[in-house]
Amino acid sequence: GLDFGHSECRLAYCANGQPVALAEATRLSQVWLCDNRVEVPSAKDRDLIPQDVALDLKSRLGATAAIRFNRHNVAPVALATQVMQAVREAGEQHLRQPLRRAMVVVPAHASEPQRAATRAAAQSAGFVETKLISETLAAAIAAHKARGDEGWYLVYHWGAGPFETSLIRVAGQRYEVAS
Repeated sequence: GLDFGHSECRLAYCANGQPVALAEATRLSQVWLCDNRVEVPSAKDRDLIPQDVALDLKSRLGATAAIRFNRHNVAPVALATQVMQAVREAGEQHLRQPLRRAMVVVPAHASEPQRAATRAAAQSAGFVETKLISETLAAAIAAHKARGDEGWYLVYHWGAGPFETSLIRVAGQRYEVAS
């Protein structure tokens, strides 16, 4: 599972039926251009201040306008690919095995172009099988798995980006997003 968040990008996997989140996170809100190459800082680089920073990459996905770094134009999907590749590589180092499938969490309000760009970035980063799921639906599934209760769930997602809510009905293994 890949949480492609506004402030951080995190990876989690299942071990013996239990979710395990990697402690290392990649800062999504900052992508650096150093010596004509893109660099994705990790959590340990938080105190460094680069000269060139592109903020809020996630909201620019799906847009056709390039992001300007000094005299360089870089497509948002290319930067997102770099971020996801850094996260995939960190996961592969941790697990000591290749990661080729990803379930990527996206905002409930993400447009089709944003979803398509997110999927394209994940696939370009080496996740050959990529599925997208909204943040609020993922939270409802987790709550249902933890409690086992069927019925209506009002799910709040209070991330670094927008505050989102979804009303989701759970019946067995079926999840219906009502609004």
